[in-house]
Amino acid sequence: MKLKSKTYTVLNLIPSIVTIAPGAFILSLGLNALIAVFPLIDALSSAWFIDSALAMARGERAVSACIGPLIAVLATKFLNFSRWEFDNYAVQAVKRALRLHYRPAIAAKAAALDYRYIEDGKTWDLISRMTSAPEDKIHSILDGMIYLIQIVLSFAGVVILVAANVWWAALVLAACLAALIAYSLHMGGKSYDEKAKIEREKRRYGELEKACLERDFSEERALFGYADALTDRYAQEYERAYVSYFRFQRVNAVSRAVLATLCMTAVAITAVMLAIPTARGEMSIGTMVAVVSALFSIKNQIAGLQYCMSCIGEGRAYARELTEFSQLEETDGATDAPLEPPLPFESLEFKHVTFAYPNTERNVLDDFSLKLEKGKHYAFVGVNGAGKTTMTKLMTGLYRDFKGEILLNGRDIRTYDAKALKSLCSVVFQDFARYQVPARDSIAVGLPAREARVEDAVRTVGLRDTIDALPKGLDTPLGKIYEGGQDLSGGEWQRVAIARALVSGTPVRILDEPTAALDPMSESRFYEQFAGMSRGVTTLFISHRLGSTRLADRIFVIDGGRIAEEGTQAELLAAGGLFADMFEAQRSWYQ
Repeated sequence: MKLKSKTYTVLNLIPSIVTIAPGAFILSLGLNALIAVFPLIDALSSAWFIDSALAMARGERAVSACIGPLIAVLATKFLNFSRWEFDNYAVQAVKRALRLHYRPAIAAKAAALDYRYIEDGKTWDLISRMTSAPEDKIHSILDGMIYLIQIVLSFAGVVILVAANVWWAALVLAACLAALIAYSLHMGGKSYDEKAKIEREKRRYGELEKACLERDFSEERALFGYADALTDRYAQEYERAYVSYFRFQRVNAVSRAVLATLCMTAVAITAVMLAIPTARGEMSIGTMVAVVSALFSIKNQIAGLQYCMSCIGEGRAYARELTEFSQLEETDGATDAPLEPPLPFESLEFKHVTFAYPNTERNVLDDFSLKLEKGKHYAFVGVNGAGKTTMTKLMTGLYRDFKGEILLNGRDIRTYDAKALKSLCSVVFQDFARYQVPARDSIAVGLPAREARVEDAVRTVGLRDTIDALPKGLDTPLGKIYEGGQDLSGGEWQRVAIARALVSGTPVRILDEPTAALDPMSESRFYEQFAGMSRGVTTLFISHRLGSTRLADRIFVIDGGRIAEEGTQAELLAAGGLFADMFEAQRSWYQ
């Protein structure tokens, strides 16, 4: 399922809903058409009953003459009651169909986007808005359009009744309706824009909200007693995020109230004016009562009109952003599975590579050159921000817009497709993912070709006893989301991440700051174990600490976006440069 790259509008989103859920759409449309004419039907049936009852009281008609009008009134009331249940069913059916259509399509689009969009704050906000309940936003457009048709038809019925008796009052009511439509549509678009501003602030107060409420922070909340201070900070950030939106809503509410009051004033004056033709005998009492009742039902329609036009206004803004999202550039093969068997690796060489992240001017890598060869262990050290992780993003193909050359097996890395590059490297990050799915899937990540290697990986990383202790072994859900799920310790989760790297079968394995939370001695043991698991495989240890350098065949010191020093540990210590200074500063950690 694919999201088409095109210009989306309210008008072309509606036909897509008809195509996706035709049955539910027709049911919803029919019910709302019935709702639209209901005030007119109710008014006419009430007028018929009142006039028949008055005629019976005067002796002009028999009692049996009231039976038909009474049945009409009762049937109308039953219809009014039951229609809501059917309408709710139709709404849920349409939403379900939209959810099954748009959520996978939008998720697939997000997964295929160029990686630069993921690290761009503005674009990430857009992606977050698009992936958050799209079925509700799209259905609100349909809801608003159908509701608008319903209200216009209903309003038209009342206006026709009034026009037959007080023509000028009908013109006033029609003008009021037009003014409300124009204003509500304008404010609906502004409402979406204001909500979009809030999304940009959500990351700030969202992190504080996690610290206040989530389980992972509970121990420190209890231990350090910071809950009150953090709650106050959260409240301040939340208020700051919403202050503009609340101000807008306040102005909007006052404006809508003024317009609604003017409309209801016109309704009240019209109702009074109907007494004139009634007194002259030009209108029956039943008709007058019915028309007045229909007139005062307009107050509900006014509130509904403001709601539906707000839906359409917000829908227009959403369609504009959906257009922008659909036209973001994709990476060819971004969602393809890695090549099986993996791409062979002989060498990788950076030749005078310069790179700056999009929309920035600072070169993170500047005239960066080095060469990696098959089967060796490499350590990359340097301060945070030196360019170590950026190097891995280039060699894994996440960014391709660099200057200079990166040669993989002697060939420009940009000439390889995404499937081949995915099979080249596996990475264990410091903030590795904790997939709360069955353990088998958390390691094989849904790739059938890797499932056969899961048992070997579990044994190699030392997880055998942990897995055997789980109620269903590898089929046990990890974490606490699923019933019967089992949480793991931090070290066990890390071993799951390492197992994930092993089953990939890639010829290059990268550890990117995976030991930042470990003490120095545990760090050294970790690197020794990983080196043992990776015999014959090219490994890259990336860290600002030096626990990995003792095991490396070659060490690269990165400073200012380029290779400042390289050599073995003994060579670099003898040189007395940056590495020697770092080693001296950290020597006591490893003794």
